[in-house]
Amino acid sequence: GVSKELNQWEETLIKHDVVNRLQCLRAKGLTEEDIAEILLEEEEEKALAAQREELLFAETPHPGASATLEELDELEEDEDYCDDAALAKYSEARVRELQEQRARRRFGTVTEIFRENWMTEVNEASQDCFVVVHLYQDYVPDCKALGELLEEVAAERRDVKFVRIRSRLAIENWPDHKLPVLFVYRAGEMQHRLFGRGVPLKDDLCPADLHSLLRDCGVADDGADAPQHNPGASSSVERRRRGDPRTGLYDDDDDATWDH
Repeated sequence: GVSKELNQWEETLIKHDVVNRLQCLRAKGLTEEDIAEILLEEEEEKALAAQREELLFAETPHPGASATLEELDELEEDEDYCDDAALAKYSEARVRELQEQRARRRFGTVTEIFRENWMTEVNEASQDCFVVVHLYQDYVPDCKALGELLEEVAAERRDVKFVRIRSRLAIENWPDHKLPVLFVYRAGEMQHRLFGRGVPLKDDLCPADLHSLLRDCGVADDGADAPQHNPGASSSVERRRRGDPRTGLYDDDDDATWDH
């Protein structure tokens, strides 16, 4: 029968990306059915090996499993672990974890943007994180109130990019009575619109409410220590408006999809 084992030359070609494993197997004259069976067997073997490794680690926890980077450095100097492949794996995983945390928590403020850099700051930036856009005008009291709340939320949700832009710089003739409004972008497109219904903000709107709204939009906390809403607590932002305060949250049925 035809051997399914690769020789040293074939392994070298694969290593240097000249060919892939599938091409080598086909070159041996194996049928597609034979190749599919071989690949399935290999996947099953890998899965079993992974299970055995997990069981082994569960029975005898490695000292590097819960170690900090400093402790991992110390273990690397230990004669018993200096050539330990598992230790190297834990070190790589810990470094990768820290890098991912830093990448997720790279924002922390509300940035002013302009019409000419909307595509870069919003559509393109939303390819790898959520972007929350605040349309505002300085002379609209609710815009100031929401802006101050957003500064607090942005400081807590450093994995989310918060930006603001004057409404008429973003959308010509956007009416003041539909301010403030938030657009939530992801993957280059607007996914949600919050507020902007011509209804005043709630008097007791607080950062916890905004965290909750973001969660409703699919913006998970991602490790952020978002505070829980306390109905009895007063808002940190004092609003001075005329007229009756009414709830101004988002409408699930909204289908606004404006894109710059």
